[in-house]
Amino acid sequence: MPSAATAAFAFFAGIFCIVAAWRNWDWFFDNWRARPFVAMLGREGARSFYVILGGVLMGLAFVL
Repeated sequence: MPSAATAAFAFFAGIFCIVAAWRNWDWFFDNWRARPFVAMLGREGARSFYVILGGVLMGLAFVL
């Protein structure tokens, strides 16, 4: 069974993804890890992807 630390990490990572997408942080979307999503989906699509990813991570935290 995952620990509470794992659930907390997933929750805060989800919040971070949602806030980064909402605030449209350049440093977040210019990162080499986010660039493929921006190239495939465009900036707005990547923002939507990260909002969905954040919601999934937050939901995962509650399941854990």
